[in-house]
Amino acid sequence: MISDALLIAMRFSKLIPEGIQNPWVTIDDTEKVAFDWKNRELSLTVILKPDDTAVYAALIGTASEHGTAKINGGMPYPIGDILTRYFRRET
Repeated sequence: MISDALLIAMRFSKLIPEGIQNPWVTIDDTEKVAFDWKNRELSLTVILKPDDTAVYAALIGTASEHGTAKINGGMPYPIGDILTRYFRRET
């Protein structure tokens, strides 16, 4: 049987824009799912909740950005924007 957390992680992973670096994905004992992207002085953590809410925090150099966004079948704009600006795969 596939856990709800794993289903949430699989659903979110399909929303990640093409060409984005692969994240670290963790599921803890309480079945919270976290996606983490890191490079040089940049990091983004997205924690997924069962109610299709994403809690995110980004550290971009010395600036930070954080918030909560509903997924609603698509990548929330603030998260997608951070990913496409800062976490594209190097070719």
